[in-house]
Amino acid sequence: IEDTAAPESGSKAIFSLFSQLAGVVKKTGDVISQLSKNYTDITDITEAGKRISEAGDELPGDLNDIVQDNFKMLLEILPTIKHNITEAMNQLPGVRQQISENIDMLPTRMTSKIMPSLLWKCLDYLLQMMMLKTY
Repeated sequence: IEDTAAPESGSKAIFSLFSQLAGVVKKTGDVISQLSKNYTDITDITEAGKRISEAGDELPGDLNDIVQDNFKMLLEILPTIKHNITEAMNQLPGVRQQISENIDMLPTRMTSKIMPSLLWKCLDYLLQMMMLKTY
């Protein structure tokens, strides 16, 4: 029996984090606007603060639900992902062995130098023999 309390409490912490993040974004914009009004005459800074506050307000109200649904889907497919990775890792020794065997079948440097000239000599000899038979 799997303990689902840990993932659930972890997901609640993540959802809480997103809610707090939206609040922080809004408050940051409010603070920037207020500081700009109190200490500078630069309207661009005040306007930037307002835009940041609006961004915090415009985060979807159902952001927690969206994040929670996607997180639950991730938790559901996680065992499948883990299984696929494990299967791939289990196949690595076989692939490594097959590559080693194929490398062992490759000709050595000496063989690769000798074989072409030997092959040409054999072909030349066969051609000469065939020509002798035709005459």
